[in-house]
Amino acid sequence: MKKILPILFIVVTNNIYAQLNIVEKSHDISRKARKGYLGNIESNLDKNTFDMTYVLKSNNRKIITETYTFDKELNLVNTVK
Repeated sequence: MKKILPILFIVVTNNIYAQLNIVEKSHDISRKARKGYLGNIESNLDKNTFDMTYVLKSNNRKIITETYTFDKELNLVNTVK
């Protein structure tokens, strides 16, 4: 029992200090998208991409959106207005 306790302590403390790799990149979005709000984030597991849809200033008849598509390394792939 005395040998198990220090080994258990080492295993638990190593798991606490595990590091996560975080990727940060900045991309410019349009002025209208900055004035709007982020409406939806969708991930596509088949293509390893995700879409960020911004809702822009709209009127009563239609909703205007801009969709930005990023790959898994956070590179901008496509923009749809």
